[in-house]
Amino acid sequence: MPRKGWWFPGNARRPGQPITHRAVSQIISQAMDRADIPGGTAHRIRHWYGTNLVGDGADLRTAQTLLRHANLNTTAIYVQVSDPKRAEAIDRLKLPE
Repeated sequence: MPRKGWWFPGNARRPGQPITHRAVSQIISQAMDRADIPGGTAHRIRHWYGTNLVGDGADLRTAQTLLRHANLNTTAIYVQVSDPKRAEAIDRLKLPE
């Protein structure tokens, strides 16, 4: 992610200007539709990324730095626990006899 400048420079119709936020959102949404991921947005990609980082073994602090969150609590909100991970946690419980 660039710290300054445009991520998406404009085209010939808007020389010297970045493409609009709406255009970026539309491009992302169309790409996610083609990938059979309904309701795709850039924000949803961030949630997916954070969830998969932690789900694949990264600790929450590592996910925080990769998502560039200032506060660990923000990262905790982004990261969702998958149903298989919940089931796995329940299966590992040692119940008293």
